Amino acid sequence: MGGSEKKLTLLPLTVIVTGNMMGSGIFLLPSSLAALGSVSLLGWLLTAGGAIIMAMVFARLGFLMPRAGGMYAYTRAGIGNFAGFQVVYGYWFAIWGGNTAIALAGVGYLAHFFPVLAQPLPACVMAVCVIWLLTILNTRQIRLIGKFQTVTTTCMLIPVVAIALLGWFWFDGSVLVAASNTSGHSTLATITAAASLTLWSFLGLESACVLAGRAEKPERDVPIATVVGTSLAAALYILSTTVLMGIVPASELAQSTAPFSLVASHILGDWAGGLVSVLAIIACFGCLNGWILMQGQIAKAAADDYLFPQLFSRVNRHNAPVHGLIVTAILMSLLLLLTLSPTLNRQYEIIALMAVLLTLMAYIYTLLSALVVMEKEGLRTTYGRRTTLLSVLGVAYCFWAVIGAGETVLFYGGIALLSSAVVYAAMRRWHIRQGISITRE
Repeated sequence: MGGSEKKLTLLPLTVIVTGNMMGSGIFLLPSSLAALGSVSLLGWLLTAGGAIIMAMVFARLGFLMPRAGGMYAYTRAGIGNFAGFQVVYGYWFAIWGGNTAIALAGVGYLAHFFPVLAQPLPACVMAVCVIWLLTILNTRQIRLIGKFQTVTTTCMLIPVVAIALLGWFWFDGSVLVAASNTSGHSTLATITAAASLTLWSFLGLESACVLAGRAEKPERDVPIATVVGTSLAAALYILSTTVLMGIVPASELAQSTAPFSLVASHILGDWAGGLVSVLAIIACFGCLNGWILMQGQIAKAAADDYLFPQLFSRVNRHNAPVHGLIVTAILMSLLLLLTLSPTLNRQYEIIALMAVLLTLMAYIYTLLSALVVMEKEGLRTTYGRRTTLLSVLGVAYCFWAVIGAGETVLFYGGIALLSSAVVYAAMRRWHIRQGISITRE
């Protein structure tokens, strides 16, 4: 089954990294940031720096250990089974939880054509339908999914690049400066909050590492795709958001469920806003497709090591973990129903911050594991020392980002982390009863 499988090459891997990072954050986050003010752009810069540092560490780990599972595999190899389980547990939760936010972002742009979708309940129903359609797509061949991602990421890049480059002709610095800080908090607190929120847009920088097991040349392609994809996304994020905040007043931008369409309409008229909405819808749903692929692969990697229920390890004739995909589609549908909010932007923001916190935990564990892996591999060279320095900087950045998540998000994130110990203990009891020995690589 797996021997004849066509695998991912460098281009689709890079596209998946960029698409997973930009597909939803680029299209809805400018509205959330506008509520904080233009000072939030400094949060973008800090997040971009932290993301590129982490991408460089992940790229080096991807070169040394091109294994399926990405951060989970690195953590398990570096600091043990329980830490590895906590990473895969939290990261898996973050992915399918974050996928609901991506679905909401796509539906927000659909509301440009169908205003009823700006209401919570109709938006929720439409998001659930999209999730199930893309789950079905992910039961097909991996190459088909890669081609789909290439098309959808192209649709995402067209409006973003156009506005990031051409929007400067309509840019008004006074509009940007007029709403420098609208959060009601200090500048430092606002920048910290913006950094936590914008980190949501960089989740996905590890995508190529997670898919290493399905890459054609993982030793070469995974590191390149990771760094190039992250750098490209960072540049486009900062340029496009700056342009948006310099064209549309913050009060208007903060209320929009389709900020890029709003700006296109301001510049060229309603026809341009409609075109951008169509492209944004395709891009958001393409991003969702890439993350559904990711959630299936990370759970399967853990199940293959007996750290997740064996249900997640079962595959169909296309080598897709179909049972695990169905389980997570059900969970995403339930989460959407449980987090109904009076406004689409608020529902998106709550789910996004929860996903950020759980993913930060996985990033911290992975960066710490890199220190152990460097020592294990005997890389006490300039390369090893640089990787160590990057890992320390990355950990410091992640802790700072955690602080900006807010008390409510930290509370629920802490509960999720503690629950991982309960689940792990239950899994270990099952291992003992079944006579399964779990060894660390």
